[in-house]
Amino acid sequence: MSPSNEYDYTIVYRYCKHDWLNKVYRFDKQIILNGVYYYCKHALNSLTSTRKALTMKAASKLKGCDHMEKYHRAFGVYGIIGDEQALIVTKKFGGPYTNRYDLPGGSLEDGEALDHAIYREIQEETGLLPTTLHQLGATSFRYPWTFEQWQFNQHIAIFYRVVATDGRLAQQVANFAGQDSHGALRVPLDELILANSSPLVLKAKQVLQTGHFDPADTVYDQWTVLEQPVY
Repeated sequence: MSPSNEYDYTIVYRYCKHDWLNKVYRFDKQIILNGVYYYCKHALNSLTSTRKALTMKAASKLKGCDHMEKYHRAFGVYGIIGDEQALIVTKKFGGPYTNRYDLPGGSLEDGEALDHAIYREIQEETGLLPTTLHQLGATSFRYPWTFEQWQFNQHIAIFYRVVATDGRLAQQVANFAGQDSHGALRVPLDELILANSSPLVLKAKQVLQTGHFDPADTVYDQWTVLEQPVY
């Protein structure tokens, strides 16, 4: 939903104020809430001061609505490349894991198959090309993270155990639109801790140390986005 004139904002506020949203299906309701709140936050410069105040009031109402989703959701595929001594990690920039060690992998391109995405992501972020791998399972990680209109993040991840690779580990990789890796490193497991690693890295460490993949969700009460890189 993209309000295009001042009248639209008045309608948005009136709908929210009188709980009109209860009359629409839950899925449609969420699209309306997310779309309008995002628009209200990012399109204020073109409004008069009076209408701007009204828009902010409407956005505030929407943000506090019981039906407003609190969790941003991310989905991706990730590869565990390592052994009982060390793990291949990427030097992450961007998102909640910025400046930390992260696991090679990422989101799918439009219509992309899972098995194609994992090969592509690992090669783009590490320089290595998997030759033998198998899927371990899926899990999710939940933690506080303020992003646009959301207050929490739920990162859904499918893990793969990469048994063999071709190529050479790249400490620096090409930068392009969508790239969020500065390159890759092989880091000893005992150096990978919560203070410097993403939840995915810690899950991979657990797999390498125990030989078992636990699909139970991981929940953090606090999450710190680092301002300085650990790598």
